Amino acid sequence: MPKQDLVSALNSELGHSPPLIFTAGSSSADATVAVLSHGDRFVNVLANDGSYLLSFNWNGRQQAHGRAPDISLAADSARRWVEGFDLESLAAAHPFVKFSGLQLS
Repeated sequence: MPKQDLVSALNSELGHSPPLIFTAGSSSADATVAVLSHGDRFVNVLANDGSYLLSFNWNGRQQAHGRAPDISLAADSARRWVEGFDLESLAAAHPFVKFSGLQLS
């Protein structure tokens, strides 16, 4: 999926509600990353064969990851994370989000 298409589609799911908007991250010939960030939290989203790979980060470190089956779930889980949901609440709302118990310490 072209970079701007992924960013536009994710922002459409959010309803373009500033300050939370996806921006284009790094990309290569076969991969495009969209980024949603707020404060010390950010999420990277990568389109992957009909699903969306997510990396949930805090203070520059990955805290959780997941594979969302559709773009609306990817956008919602990213929004919840940057708005401050904790890992357990995020995983309860979106069971595709995975994290280790060490991340809770």
